[in-house]
Amino acid sequence: MDKISSGLAMIIEEKLIARKPVREPFNWNGSIVDITRLRNSRFGRVDTLDLEKNEVIRLTPHGFVVEFLGTPKSGKSNQIEMFINRLKQDEEFGDLEIEIFKPNTEAKMLFSKQEDPELFHQDIVNSQERTLGRLYGTPKNESVLHRETPIAVFDRGVIDSLPWTEYRFRRRDISQDIKESLVSRLQISQGRVHLAIGVNINSEEAYSRALEKEGEGYIMNPRTLQQLYTYFMILDYLNDNERKKVMESNPFYEDILKEIKTKEAGEPGYYDFLRLNVPYLGIECGSNLSGEEKKTDKNNNHNRVYERIRGALRARLQEYTDEE
Repeated sequence: MDKISSGLAMIIEEKLIARKPVREPFNWNGSIVDITRLRNSRFGRVDTLDLEKNEVIRLTPHGFVVEFLGTPKSGKSNQIEMFINRLKQDEEFGDLEIEIFKPNTEAKMLFSKQEDPELFHQDIVNSQERTLGRLYGTPKNESVLHRETPIAVFDRGVIDSLPWTEYRFRRRDISQDIKESLVSRLQISQGRVHLAIGVNINSEEAYSRALEKEGEGYIMNPRTLQQLYTYFMILDYLNDNERKKVMESNPFYEDILKEIKTKEAGEPGYYDFLRLNVPYLGIECGSNLSGEEKKTDKNNNHNRVYERIRGALRARLQEYTDEE
């Protein structure tokens, strides 16, 4: 075993000793998982370390970071896959390398959400911040092997954790002080993201999808999914004017608008922490549609996501060119 892999094993062993895992080490949904392969998964790396090549991944000076976030079972991974496939065929950007990061995965694999929700949530945030920070960082030792990527895609990251922090606070999993500390950190970290894409689906459809695949669980239950949906919809409302208009004109969102007005009336500015300093696009899957309507809606969402990212990517590259 090389030094990096050996050091990684020691870190994981220390974590397992400090906190009891939800399952046997490296057992993921009934299958034994090689931690090295997890760190090199095509579905998203857990950090910036490529153990297969013994390289650290860094963002180029003109690099672009896009984060996909949203409610469970909304189709984020599908949106990411569609975006990447289209970009590869793009005449202007098709030759650009892309790295996908999924920093939540390791904590979700190793530790139980139920056993210590506060510590679990902080582990998630720490992992997101650490991965994003290292992507921008410069190794202290210049002899460290590294490679640069111009595009980094996050499947859940520091912006996603803002609604989740509110959910944890409302469940009394974390204290007011912890919430404020995490929010402060997350607001600083979001400055390293160039575009955020919110992919959401209503709680009933999310629950239906969960039952089809893995059944009801700690998160996958009607009450929890509705709470999360509310906070992600408030994020939509505050950061995407088009979504705001849709929500204000559709009775379906009446309870969410009432939540905003009630909280803001009692505690002015309560939801200010969900106002982003990052360009944001929100989409909601047409779960109440069927047949051709559903297919059209799905294609429209793919097109909106792709064109928005493509435009932001071009602007980022142009900004770097102008600076030179």
